Amino acid sequence: EIHYDGGQWSGKLTKVYIDFNACEGFDRRGNNDNNDLWAYMNRLYREGKITIDQLMEIGKVLVGDDPDMCSTSVNDFYSTKGMERGHNEDDSVWVKVAGVNSLKMDQPFGKASFDAVFAESPNQIALRRCVYCKNYHREIYYKRLTPITSEFNHYMHLLNGHYENEDYYVYGTDFELYSTYEDAVAGVNEWECENYQYGQFFPGNCRPDGGTEGNVGARMTPHAGRSDVAWYIEKSKDKSTGITDYPITTVGSTKIDGSVRSVDNVLHITASGHGIGTNGNNDAFNFYEEPMTGDLTMTVDLTHFDFVGNWAMAGLMIRESLEPGSKSVNLLMSGHYGLVMNGRGETNANYNSWHTNYANGPMFAATMKLVREGNTFKSYYLKEPAKEVGEATLVTAGEGTRCEPGYSFSKEDCLQAGLSVGGTLRSGGKLSVG
Repeated sequence: EIHYDGGQWSGKLTKVYIDFNACEGFDRRGNNDNNDLWAYMNRLYREGKITIDQLMEIGKVLVGDDPDMCSTSVNDFYSTKGMERGHNEDDSVWVKVAGVNSLKMDQPFGKASFDAVFAESPNQIALRRCVYCKNYHREIYYKRLTPITSEFNHYMHLLNGHYENEDYYVYGTDFELYSTYEDAVAGVNEWECENYQYGQFFPGNCRPDGGTEGNVGARMTPHAGRSDVAWYIEKSKDKSTGITDYPITTVGSTKIDGSVRSVDNVLHITASGHGIGTNGNNDAFNFYEEPMTGDLTMTVDLTHFDFVGNWAMAGLMIRESLEPGSKSVNLLMSGHYGLVMNGRGETNANYNSWHTNYANGPMFAATMKLVREGNTFKSYYLKEPAKEVGEATLVTAGEGTRCEPGYSFSKEDCLQAGLSVGGTLRSGGKLSVG
């Protein structure tokens, strides 16, 4: 208002109108990022109005929102206090089976070991934990209502899949979701997920109130979606599930880490690779190995083989070293073409197949035996696994007498023997691959 009293003008501000003007900038990837002070300073640097030294100095205080340095700065601060992001599960109640980023496992469970542990869950409950999700998505309790059958890949649907299965994976019929473990056990306060979106990773974009929300799911392998996610399976309090992890060896270069784990005295191997028996020195697989010398006999009940490719391999192996082109003798089950005995007689040479496909067609289980007597190697198999394995129960699959200099193993007669997947097992146990 402006006032004139006849001799002097005066005024006062009675109302203010402000038009909002965004603080425009660029994040570290060069994308538009408004109302972020670090992004604004980055814009000034890109326009030549400040130097790189000035940007670096201001970056010590203004870290920027993600994908800039906010999370990194928070984690760095935690480390100065002796802390780190993660989730401390009660291992008397939960078995951790998979995780990514800050919750990553060195040896995640595969399908067979996942199924074995879930079968022991008294209430058929699994927990998905997400560190950076909204409060109602940080802990989701999955409760299975119907039995798991061999026709249904439970592991894939929960941890890696985004597709519907009308026979085994329908919300409200086959499974339910809960916000707390107590609710899941009691079966109360179930989420209202009739609109579960099966084309999305678990939990199908569902919220507890039945609404939908995107970007809440994650795939474990290969990782996609939300970061810092892990899965846990409820333990039996009445039965102590015996779980022991063993080290796994990688020969050559593989895309994902393998694992070796004993669950109730069954050895589970999860592995990847791109060749056992390829030309030259290109072997690439995961190997459960044990250094040995002299003559030896290895026997294994291969009870389950969950293969991906037709030439996926699992079985018994004797090799001179862990180099990709090492001399070796193998008894392997392929994904589609049956059992084969093969080997490499010279370092970095091509493989020879001595007895190919003595059991044709896809096989999912077999008892396998590999024997070394000097430089004679014999293999045996029984098409169906036997609980008690002895020489009398096995038929001779083939033998290769390789006494030429090329098949003489190295000085001191030292070699590596074990179970290979992709890949191999120690003698005399049960093996599940997958």
